Amino acid sequence: MTELVLDVARSSRQQVVEAIVLAFRHSLLGSLFKDDRMANLFTENWSKISPREGVLSIKGMMDVFKAVPGYDFDKALPALCRLKTWEPYLKMQVEVPGEFVMKKIIDYQAKAASCRVPDTELAKVLPSAAQALSVFSGRARPISARQPVVTEAAPPRGRAVIMIVAGVLAGLLVAGGGAAFLLTRETPQPVAVALVSDEIPLASAERLGDTVTARLKDRVWLTFPKADRHEQVTRTLERSTRIPRVMALKLVDEAGKVVAEGRLVGTQSQVELRE
Repeated sequence: MTELVLDVARSSRQQVVEAIVLAFRHSLLGSLFKDDRMANLFTENWSKISPREGVLSIKGMMDVFKAVPGYDFDKALPALCRLKTWEPYLKMQVEVPGEFVMKKIIDYQAKAASCRVPDTELAKVLPSAAQALSVFSGRARPISARQPVVTEAAPPRGRAVIMIVAGVLAGLLVAGGGAAFLLTRETPQPVAVALVSDEIPLASAERLGDTVTARLKDRVWLTFPKADRHEQVTRTLERSTRIPRVMALKLVDEAGKVVAEGRLVGTQSQVELRE
């Protein structure tokens, strides 16, 4: 079985700025992003919007944006939340401000609903998105090296007889359970977290059979309202089943305890939260 791996290189400054501009162009503030002025403004203030290596600060973006005539928090919110959902593609932690916590803004996918960015446009800006989205659509497939075809002369008659006898004996041993070591068992295969969810904070994910098991980073997500968690697990299940042959999802905590399960039955998603 081949493993599908997304690139792990962090997005460049230019790519991140282009992603920010792309999100806002598809928001109610899109008229402010018709030219390069906002892109230049974010580039010039990069130290504010990325105060630490690998961190993109929404507060920093808001502080820079506030000086622009026409800025409105409510109009900017969908684009800011859209950037949060792109965290796996940006390869950066998108840090939310305390203002989001005070206003109980936790379902970023829902808040970003009005900021709809076509996959084709996102793929042009972020290489990680291009690879992940092509996997979802079925255009990309894991590539395995082709083994060279080796031909050899037919073995001498005596050798052929020995090989036949050895094959029969091996078959008898397997049938009797004496050579169980010859049988191979399917083992869990790592799955890129970006393929599973862009809203539930996950530490890792793996696939075994038709099920993806995803592990939470911590227990913070479990404190969210039950209705919000149910919706997020449903969306995560639907996203996971875009992976070929995957039909089910298990969500476990740090200790491995199952906290949510879901399965696609026909076209219906069946989800259960475990308290």
